Amino acid sequence: MAKVKSDTLHVQGINVGIYTEDYQNEYISLTDIARYRNSDDPRFAIQNWMRNRNTIEFLGLWETFLKMKPD
Repeated sequence: MAKVKSDTLHVQGINVGIYTEDYQNEYISLTDIARYRNSDDPRFAIQNWMRNRNTIEFLGLWETFLKMKPD
């Protein structure tokens, strides 16, 4: 199913899209957030963020949390 834009947040001068597939699970656009750092090419901000040690640790903890979450 395609993601449907359900809302937009206006944060520090940029619009951040909120997307959903089923109106129960919502996703915030990381690309829109990265445009705050580099409006011409936000992928570099995302690449740097994904290489950060704290980000990797956070994602590892998040995966552990999701595995423990009851269905």
